[in-house]
Amino acid sequence: MRRFLSVGASSSLYDITIVGGGVAGSLLACLLSSSPRLASLSVALVEPSPPPKISAVLSNSKTDPRTYALSPSAVGTLRSVGAWDVISDSGRTAPYHSMHVWDSLGPGCLSFGGPGGDELGHLIEHSVLSSALWSRMESHAASGRLTLLTGSGGVKSLRMPPPHGDSQWPGVGTQAPQHSPQSSPHAQLTLTNDQCLSSRLVVAADGGGSPTRVAAGVGCTSFDYGQTAVVCVVELGEGVDEGARGTAWQRFLPMGPVAVLPLSGRKASIVWSTTPSHAKALAALDGPSFLASLNRVLHATEEEFVLTAAAAGRGGVPSSAVRNFTASVAGFVSRLAPTSASHRKPPTPTSLISPILSFPLKLQLAHATSAPRCALLGDAAHVIHPLAGQGLNMGVRDCKALAAALERGVALGEDCGSAGVLRDYQASVALGNNAMAAGVHGIAGLFRGVGEGGWESCLWGPGGAFPTLRTLGLAAVAATPLVREAFSQAARS
Repeated sequence: MRRFLSVGASSSLYDITIVGGGVAGSLLACLLSSSPRLASLSVALVEPSPPPKISAVLSNSKTDPRTYALSPSAVGTLRSVGAWDVISDSGRTAPYHSMHVWDSLGPGCLSFGGPGGDELGHLIEHSVLSSALWSRMESHAASGRLTLLTGSGGVKSLRMPPPHGDSQWPGVGTQAPQHSPQSSPHAQLTLTNDQCLSSRLVVAADGGGSPTRVAAGVGCTSFDYGQTAVVCVVELGEGVDEGARGTAWQRFLPMGPVAVLPLSGRKASIVWSTTPSHAKALAALDGPSFLASLNRVLHATEEEFVLTAAAAGRGGVPSSAVRNFTASVAGFVSRLAPTSASHRKPPTPTSLISPILSFPLKLQLAHATSAPRCALLGDAAHVIHPLAGQGLNMGVRDCKALAAALERGVALGEDCGSAGVLRDYQASVALGNNAMAAGVHGIAGLFRGVGEGGWESCLWGPGGAFPTLRTLGLAAVAATPLVREAFSQAARS
């Protein structure tokens, strides 16, 4: 029997209240409300701005420039809640079977996967994914397994209970609100329409700036990369010389990486990380001018990048000894592993078919993924650089881990907001999330852009230490099957 009770005339108690109906919050709601083991729990989701109906999204010919790379594991999770069938039938997603990575300031390159092999992932538009999940939530709400609080606005205030006993909850700082001994043992939420809720567990799924995380007293550490991502969708040219479909392409440029990721048909998502001033200039270009700039960086030779950077004062031309050494290493590896270390010609974007959007890049990690009566997931817990395409996949793993921790706790008769359940959740995600964030941060540092000039050029510019190390690193990965397979498995997880 589902537990739900009224507290007073205007306050209701839910077992679990999810704040935020984005992809992570919606997926968690679907997992909880479809789990037979959690059928006794009352679940509510608060979202002031739900996405359009999936039928409206699919009937709209416009392409959403915001896209996600979903791992096979994430696709499996979406399939388990019935959302993937809607997405797959829409024809608005595409798998990719291989990846090709190459440098603009050195001969290093790396390929793994290939046509006919296992899928490395799927690319999908944000609007299609969010609306498909919302459609599943509406089905659960219609059957009484979920309460959607959409007409009540967002959360106006949130009071969290203190930890039990005298021990300090890990990750909760001194900014946590203080409570008297008579404080409620449950979280207290007031919505913008003055509706009051109590909840045994509050889930913060309200984005990187999460007010819920702040209310729970959980601090976070941030690092500004000093870069901006420019995103859009383009159409690729036809012909066998345009590169194989089903390949995710990424080139490391002097000012940051650019990726060409396959969507359905001949469409591809562009994610171009660069300096803020360059991003602003790119976003202001018309379609033909933007495409000209994009094709220039995709197809220019190493020599052209070196000469351009030198002319702009971003580092000197590499010595012949350095150039000859790195070229020799790359050539040697190409002979050892020709399928994984030989450069392939990238596709040519021929038309711009979406608006150009941009957003600043940063690393942000919450000091904990749980607090008294509160769990954090998705961007509320971690924001990472998009170059590895793992941000949403981390959020999907958070959702699965929290649902599993709740199932274990309920089976043992524990309160769903108990310290045992929340510490179980934190233990199951902390190591993996921190390792992924650290790995992506390290790669972002190794392949970071030169910036607008200055001392950085001697390290990251043409002939600098890092382009040389990148060539050697890519060569080492290409020549080591076990390491190459590890990269491939990480992409699928």
